[in-house]
Amino acid sequence: MPANWSSFISNVESYIISQPPSPTELGKHIAREYHTAIKQSQSMWGQTHVSGSNSGLLSTYGTQFERMKADEDPIELEPVLTNALDEDGNEIPFTGRTSDPNNPNPAPPDPEYADPDMEEVEPPPIDPEKMRLFIDEYSSEYNLYEYEFFEFGLTGSETKDQLVAIISNRMLFTLMSESSGGTREKILNWINSFGTWETGTTTVGGTSSDFAAFKSKVESAIGDGGYDVSYILSKVKYRTIEKLKTSYGVSSLEGTTNNIGLRTSVKNGKPAEMTYHNSVKKDFLFEYAQEEFDKDNTNEDYKVSPVLLKEFIVYFSFTGREKSSEWKDIQVTTEYVDGEMKNKWAKQVIPQTVEDVKNNKNRAAPYMYVRQQTVDALEDAEGGEGGDDPYELCARETIKYWKDTTTQPLKSMPPAPPCLSKMPLGGTYIPIYHGTEKKLAEGLRKALNAGKDSDNIQQAAKMVATALSVAYAKHLMELKFIYQGGIPVPTVPYVPMIGFVPNVF
Repeated sequence: MPANWSSFISNVESYIISQPPSPTELGKHIAREYHTAIKQSQSMWGQTHVSGSNSGLLSTYGTQFERMKADEDPIELEPVLTNALDEDGNEIPFTGRTSDPNNPNPAPPDPEYADPDMEEVEPPPIDPEKMRLFIDEYSSEYNLYEYEFFEFGLTGSETKDQLVAIISNRMLFTLMSESSGGTREKILNWINSFGTWETGTTTVGGTSSDFAAFKSKVESAIGDGGYDVSYILSKVKYRTIEKLKTSYGVSSLEGTTNNIGLRTSVKNGKPAEMTYHNSVKKDFLFEYAQEEFDKDNTNEDYKVSPVLLKEFIVYFSFTGREKSSEWKDIQVTTEYVDGEMKNKWAKQVIPQTVEDVKNNKNRAAPYMYVRQQTVDALEDAEGGEGGDDPYELCARETIKYWKDTTTQPLKSMPPAPPCLSKMPLGGTYIPIYHGTEKKLAEGLRKALNAGKDSDNIQQAAKMVATALSVAYAKHLMELKFIYQGGIPVPTVPYVPMIGFVPNVF
């Protein structure tokens, strides 16, 4: 299970509200709740945290919170203090906690009191947008291995028949990638549905009006790209079915009613050789995320076809439904982001056998992204420690807690890919990066000052507790380790191997 930040927030908030805490006891309480919250933290591969001693945290937090009090109580409730004004009425930067929204010349507030990050930190899966940037930079260097997604690859320069062939090849590749006969049959039914639209009530709920907006946007995407909608939809269906008949050796005249002959062949197995449209790309590499067309992108190198709106992508992406147009407009964004991007394109491919490792199954882009994150962290590591500011010392002790776990910050099992076993290296860890002291100190400073602009103790306590949890969660996401394990080989019986653990959450 991930770190228990919900209980951390509740317990810290209740402690602040229940009594005016002394700085020392408040510091110790926060340290204690932090230690409790992270006891169940884990890596993206499932290894859970091996808890260390909290004595250093309690001592340092207690002492340093007392030092903070000497300057100013972190949770003291005071009126809003805006930036000071110069003789012309302009705000002087960094002289107050806030800027005056009514001032014609507002200035930045003191960064110590700037708004802390209050947004919950999302654990994996990997952000597809960050993945795309990674692939743009490293696809050639790593020769990224195939995984469960491929792109349309449309630039907008395609003729109508080239567009049809590219879409059709994608359909054929989808079917050939499927091992289940029942699912292949569903894919055939889905292809047969191209060009038809939902009317009345459907099995997924909704009426014709619910699906009208989706139909309109699919047709607009094709039409705005300069293509005839009816031609594209009918030809994609016809040419894909004909290619399947050729590949399976089914006569064009056989089973014309609902393609019964073809349906049986598709369900029973894959053709020995697939007949693609040879005039366009057919050797798909799963290297690029499917990018939606951005009409506001004015970069002269930008080459994405205007047909590639998310409605178009969802329409031509098999999701298990046997009807291509059975979508409500409100479902499209979720399906594009979650179904198409995260669950397919950014899906982790984890090796399960020695053959998987030998065949580079782990070289899916998400795995290589994890690896590169770890490598990049070496370049970002801080040189030396900061000063004796109490916030920096609390951050330093928090980082020291993780350093003190030495070779076992997380349990040895399950192994981190591409390792398949903790043997022969024992499932121990080499720490690569323990996070940024400066960044964590800044998060703690902002969090502990978060409630100062509130005149409500409960609201202030909630803000402090929430901001603290975010600062700590962000730090966990910075932790990076190399896992030492191996893969079983019958004659050895283990070959040493290392895996990469890019974060804890």
